[in-house]
Amino acid sequence: MGAFFATVLLAIFALAIGQALFRRKMNPHAEVAYATLPAALRGEVERVLPGFTPNGARITKRGDEARVEGDYRGEKISVEADFDAAGELIDFEIDTRTGVRRLGPADADDVPNAAQIEFERVLGPHRASFRTSRIFQGALRDGERAFEMKGFGDDWKWEIEVSATGRLLELEMEKRRR
Repeated sequence: MGAFFATVLLAIFALAIGQALFRRKMNPHAEVAYATLPAALRGEVERVLPGFTPNGARITKRGDEARVEGDYRGEKISVEADFDAAGELIDFEIDTRTGVRRLGPADADDVPNAAQIEFERVLGPHRASFRTSRIFQGALRDGERAFEMKGFGDDWKWEIEVSATGRLLELEMEKRRR
């Protein structure tokens, strides 16, 4: 029974990899100028990462996925976005590749002022409708404390990671399905 189960799992894994490779071949990424990316993506990058310097940009043939690499406040940043058929932003992610080790739940009172200010800055115009569902505390590789806030607003589901000193570490925004 164990060998059969392993074979089935391997077949499912191979099928998933094959499907991903096929999708990538049918919808390849092409290098483009940052200025040619959809305005919704550029606007969100400029709002959340003021002073961001793009180093490279790619978009899929169908225009449904984009990726931007660049520098923000001296750190390498990766931005990924997905779009619906109408070209509207439906998923937006920023990653500084810092890696937070989650330690456990936290209360809003545990979040330092600098981190709270950065959470609010990142939320920007969405702050009024945002509702926190969970807060976690963790630690960066250098031992600095970090906090992850999860929540939702009228249109978006959010996950934001910020260091205790107020440095944006990671952001995930996903359009809520109604």
